[in-house]
Amino acid sequence: MSKNDQLNPQDNLEIEEKILLFSRRKVEKGEELTGEREGFNDPKDDNGDKVVQRRRTASQRCGCKAKMVLKYMTGGQYFVFSFVELHNHPLASETGRQFLRVNREMNINLRNIVFDSSKVKIGCSTSFSFAKELAGGYSNVGVTLRDFRNFNRDLKAFVGEKDGQMLIDKFKVNQKNSKSFYFAYDVDSAGHLTKLFWADPISRRNFELYGDAVSFDATFDTNKSNSTCGDISIPACLLSHESIADYTWAFDHFVKSMGRNPVVIITDQCAAMKVAVPASFSAKNGLIASKHRLCMWHVIQKFPVKLGNPLCKETDFMEKMKNYIWSSNVEIHEFEEG
Repeated sequence: MSKNDQLNPQDNLEIEEKILLFSRRKVEKGEELTGEREGFNDPKDDNGDKVVQRRRTASQRCGCKAKMVLKYMTGGQYFVFSFVELHNHPLASETGRQFLRVNREMNINLRNIVFDSSKVKIGCSTSFSFAKELAGGYSNVGVTLRDFRNFNRDLKAFVGEKDGQMLIDKFKVNQKNSKSFYFAYDVDSAGHLTKLFWADPISRRNFELYGDAVSFDATFDTNKSNSTCGDISIPACLLSHESIADYTWAFDHFVKSMGRNPVVIITDQCAAMKVAVPASFSAKNGLIASKHRLCMWHVIQKFPVKLGNPLCKETDFMEKMKNYIWSSNVEIHEFEEG
């Protein structure tokens, strides 16, 4: 390619594709395109007295002088002002070309894999392995694991602080499509989402059929007993604080969405819920007040703390106690006599 060779505007697309292989640098009335290995890695900062930690990469700068300088001319045309073709390092091998930036592209299918995987808490490594299986090998995926992680990072940055508003907008669409979908939310003075309650048509139907006894689990996903065989999920709620006001707000919307009080409500030994339950599940508005009972699982978990490990873990005390607790044929005097 000679110095006087001119490029037509139609060739501009090809130039833009090749720019990905170069580092762009503005020069007088044009641009200078240099290779990725141009110059040298400087391990020091601008003051020259502090080592800067850099991310390890397979490509290292080695002072390569290969470059192409394009001059812009009137009429939207470019001409090559300078072109140095010689490289001082080996070029990418046949098997290594797939890792060049110009050959990697996160297409819409790969983006959907990362996005859908993130919704079900599947990490980038697992989703990349899944994409490899679909493509028939790593060389057929078209990107690297780092590209998956970068897109996932950009996706989170795009959502940013709008996640709460996106959730509310989603619930509004659900409510518009189904009149049986109920939700309520509250924000603080700064506009941050602090309370959220929702009940879909299935959960409201479940409560209508099986809602005699309701267990309000405020420890969900924090212990190994998140679910028990036979449990049916009904409405859910997210609270930023475990205060009396927050629990009262949640319980009031529970009664409003369901239309009645449960016969029995089971909770842990939370002091705030001890006050909020009788206030919300009362006989007001002509409803039948609910009976408040404590969750036996939480009670049993406190035995070693209250009675000590020597008695609970080094003897058969706990086995005997569980037999009496879970037996429906034990009379009061038999339980007291032990």
